[in-house]
Amino acid sequence: MDLNQSDTCIERKNKLTKAFTIYWTPDGWIGIGEGNPIRAAGGSGYKGKIENGSRVYVTNILKGQLRLLGAFTAKEVIVTAEQGKPASATWDAPEYLIAEKGSSTPLLIRPVPDDLTTSLRFLTSTGKEKAIALNEDGTVNGQAMRAVRELTPESAASLDNLLESKLESDWTEAELRASAAAYLDMARRFREGQPVVKRQVYRDLAAQIGRTEKSCEYRMQNISYVLALMGRDWIKGLPPAKNVGVKVAGQMEALIGELEGRQESPRAAETVVVAKLRRTLKERPDGSKTPERTNSTTTSFVRNPQVKAWVLDRAEATCEACDQPAPFIGADGFPFLEVHHLRKLADGGSDTVTNAVAVCPNCHRRLHFSEDASAHRETLYGKVAELERE
Repeated sequence: MDLNQSDTCIERKNKLTKAFTIYWTPDGWIGIGEGNPIRAAGGSGYKGKIENGSRVYVTNILKGQLRLLGAFTAKEVIVTAEQGKPASATWDAPEYLIAEKGSSTPLLIRPVPDDLTTSLRFLTSTGKEKAIALNEDGTVNGQAMRAVRELTPESAASLDNLLESKLESDWTEAELRASAAAYLDMARRFREGQPVVKRQVYRDLAAQIGRTEKSCEYRMQNISYVLALMGRDWIKGLPPAKNVGVKVAGQMEALIGELEGRQESPRAAETVVVAKLRRTLKERPDGSKTPERTNSTTTSFVRNPQVKAWVLDRAEATCEACDQPAPFIGADGFPFLEVHHLRKLADGGSDTVTNAVAVCPNCHRRLHFSEDASAHRETLYGKVAELERE
């Protein structure tokens, strides 16, 4: 490896998301209840160690068995003596870890297999790797996880795999299809202005597939995340929950297309894979000099060229979202902008000039794939007089 490549790898390693374990005693989750997302944690030793954006894994030990309760991404550390007790906290602690919205897994007690437990590696203050402390009989030492401990990226990935397998492996395709169908039907009813009681939808779905209402609600949030990755709108009140494995993300995306009677190029599963790699990849990959080809059939909507021409002319070579000039002149000799439908065609939107805007490529991507896509779209209704809500 040459020096430049080595420097690049070192820099890449330093940018990896850090991962930590924290420990809960049995009374640590009484106020949460199994099946509910872990949105915060109380304890000590967080400040100065756990950074914003770090992945946090909640553990427990019972009779020498390591157990994984769930995980979340840290948004901030609150020190009670300095900032006071958070209003949402129902327990007293010197410090609180607050989770990023949508990053939490449900609280479920998952025994960690012995081979995975012994393979876990933690980083010491000097950067050396250290295994978990075991008793003479091979069980986990009761004090082994009491302190906040930093995981190696590989160990964090192993715990992620355990979380995904325990959360998703027992959901059958029939259960996922029923969940997707219930979600899409609820979205349709909202669009049509019909009254919808979400809790009743969860109750009906739970009775249909034999799951708890809370697990059905969380699965609905997973579907919101898959739709967001697809560049689609999701139901307000069901914020995207990001803890979706590659397999289920791919299944959900395919089921959504099947239920809507159309096919699109898969996007969600690849996005989940890349996001996971960005947390763990340490060395530059070789790639492939002869990439494989794949053939697929996709379904697209027929768009009216007159509508497109009108909207592009209305913009007068300026992005209707950011008010910046078109970034370049296209091969057709016109300033380059793209037409975006505010209520997406896949969500029942019309192909009309009152539902379309001309935007630059950056804003177009933002309107599809950003975390604030919905809020960004709302600003357009106040800027472009011709637009009408659908």
